[in-house]
Amino acid sequence: LIFTLLSLKSKQHWSKTGLTLAACVFALANVLTYEWMIGVEGIRFILLWYMLQKEKKRRFLPQLGVTLKAMIPYILVIGGYLYWRFFIFSNERRATDINNIIPQWLEMPGYTLVKTIMEWVKGVIIGIFAAWIVPLYRSMVPMRYTNLIIMFALSVAGIGIYFGSIFLLKRSNPKAEEDKDPKGDQNWAHEAMLIGFLITVVSTFPPIFFDRYITLGTLLERYLVPAMLGILMLIGGFIFSLKNSFIFKTCLVCVLIGLSILTHIGNAQDWAKMYATRLDFWWQFSWRV
Repeated sequence: LIFTLLSLKSKQHWSKTGLTLAACVFALANVLTYEWMIGVEGIRFILLWYMLQKEKKRRFLPQLGVTLKAMIPYILVIGGYLYWRFFIFSNERRATDINNIIPQWLEMPGYTLVKTIMEWVKGVIIGIFAAWIVPLYRSMVPMRYTNLIIMFALSVAGIGIYFGSIFLLKRSNPKAEEDKDPKGDQNWAHEAMLIGFLITVVSTFPPIFFDRYITLGTLLERYLVPAMLGILMLIGGFIFSLKNSFIFKTCLVCVLIGLSILTHIGNAQDWAKMYATRLDFWWQFSWRV
């Protein structure tokens, strides 16, 4: 995505071509590594639309044409990948078997459409709201008190680092907050909310369309990975769109930082337990068998 935006800003032909090629290579590597990251291409389209609209105001159809033109290299790369994945690759997975997906839509179009829309809405809600609490709760319930103390201590340390950084920035430039244009802050925050919401909606659609569901606490939560950028933009835009004091906004950010640190540490401990269980299994296997 960064290479795509840099190529859009570049004025030199060779630089624009090189950055576009680099973006195409990484786009292909993205889907080859993890196929559900194809939702990133929806993110690319949204960001290109936004950047091109910023450069020059256009009506809907001309803007759509300009954006699609900028997307041509990526459409060709991803289109080639999809053709290979569905029609050439020997597929044994039900989730990506086109011969299994199409009959569902043909046999029960109404039911499949309603189910897809409901699961899509549910996935977006899970990503924006539940993902901040549910994984943390599930990892904390069976955790020992010593580990909980370590988790909260590291979370407080992270919040302290953030507070210290804000304090140093305000001390180095005390008039920075006064010089800000409130209307300008509101504009960028509202734009971030809109773009973030669109990114979240678009990037969660591919797995839902192929009859995959977003569920926290299982490996199915990985389908939210492409939507993380949009969720952060949406929540960040919401916080900074509030007309409350700077201290209130900072406290909200600190809450999110604390939750994030707690969740990551809890997740790491869950994986450590799984790793220890597997080591124990192979140790038993090695001397018993």
